[in-house]
Amino acid sequence: MIKTNTERVISEVTDKIAHSACKNVPLGSILLDALKPLEVSLSKDRRSPFPLWFLAETERNVFLWRHGLSLIHAPYCDFWVHIDSLIEKRLSQLSRATEENPFCHSLWGPASPDPLTLHEEHAYLSAFKVSFEKIALHADALCHVASKLEQSSRIPILIPNG
Repeated sequence: MIKTNTERVISEVTDKIAHSACKNVPLGSILLDALKPLEVSLSKDRRSPFPLWFLAETERNVFLWRHGLSLIHAPYCDFWVHIDSLIEKRLSQLSRATEENPFCHSLWGPASPDPLTLHEEHAYLSAFKVSFEKIALHADALCHVASKLEQSSRIPILIPNG
């Protein structure tokens, strides 16, 4: 049987990440594609230099890279973002901000972490968490319905992963 190019890509993705597939997406998770519009809507009066959707996309990119894949493979996965875990991971990174690791502070550059910027990002994340908790059940349910309606064979991946 000759496989089409799409079938070969699906097989490659499945072989590399099937062990990482999320069997049960935890409550409070939403699809990565839904995060940006949701965050923009919930955070109209507050802006972060590094919004959650950006952090989630970075998590997705790192996940793909660690599994020998690239962004061209992303459409074969359903990336679910566990909001509380992503916020907790970022808060943990901010608490360990150093000059040597630009990914641990909100400047993402060679400069020293600015305490005011770190405080503002912490406040933004805390406020977003409170706002999200109010709609988490509905957002979670809507994303599950959207995922089912697509009737795709995409692999569900939970981020942050590990």
